[in-house]
Amino acid sequence: MFQEGHTLRFHSVDPERSRFRFYTITVQRTLWGEAAIVRTFGRIGTTGRQFVSIHPSLDLAAEAFEREVTRRIGRGYHLADNLESPAS
Repeated sequence: MFQEGHTLRFHSVDPERSRFRFYTITVQRTLWGEAAIVRTFGRIGTTGRQFVSIHPSLDLAAEAFEREVTRRIGRGYHLADNLESPAS
């Protein structure tokens, strides 16, 4: 089952095009019990930009998470590492 706190980090590096990007996606609970997907992206070495999308359930957030992972892979990103989920 999909777990809250699940985080994936992707990189897209192409020195010929001066492309050095990262993309991190995380699922976490909001204060009101909804599920939030936090997407952080930008040039490697910067703090990047952050967007948050709220979903009424963890199941719907998991579907959106999977769609975003598929989109990143389709755009040339590669899995950099699988960050540890925080202890609950």
